[in-house]
Amino acid sequence: MPSHFETRSSAFDNATVAFQSDQHTHLYGYLQSFLYFVTYEHELRCQFKFSYDVIKHAEELISGHLKSLRITNAQAVTLVAVHVRRGDKLSADVKSGGGTVAPKEYILKAKQYFIKKYDRVVFVVCSDSMDWCTGNVPGESTVFVRGQSAVEDLAVMSLCQHAIMTVGTFGWWMAWLVNGDTVYYSRRFLPGSRLSQQWNLSHHYPSHWIPME
Repeated sequence: MPSHFETRSSAFDNATVAFQSDQHTHLYGYLQSFLYFVTYEHELRCQFKFSYDVIKHAEELISGHLKSLRITNAQAVTLVAVHVRRGDKLSADVKSGGGTVAPKEYILKAKQYFIKKYDRVVFVVCSDSMDWCTGNVPGESTVFVRGQSAVEDLAVMSLCQHAIMTVGTFGWWMAWLVNGDTVYYSRRFLPGSRLSQQWNLSHHYPSHWIPME
């Protein structure tokens, strides 16, 4: 069986999709570019659905958090998902390759963008480092979703209208599922680093997403 290894982890590689459709091919890589499936986006959105039980649980979680803010009608607010990934991105290996994490200043700036643009915004925070979030992200009009599985976190965030992502593919797919205004951290890696050589930012982030430092 023929195999193909993509040349860069976060850039579109035309050779990766140039295989013969009448034979099986092993594809190796991350395929972290929206260009791989932009032609089939509508079909993917129809297929990428959460099960009834998962989405019902997510709706109940959001409803409960909004009630804690004395909001009984979710339609009366603009929900912005905030995914903060730190965890493994703080490892020595990631750092040595030039990887970064988003600082609190970026998250605060991104929040202000949505506060200025929309009325009555509520931020829904999911993270692998929730203690850091509660200590660094102001709690006003902000709810912190704790103790859920990765699938449940993703389902909760998918019910929001807009998104703030930091780093990592989990946050990328969250923003893609939300399909609203997306702000992303533009200093994903250090210039000239090993990681920077694997990226083409225009291939990884759709052009309508908003870069922010």
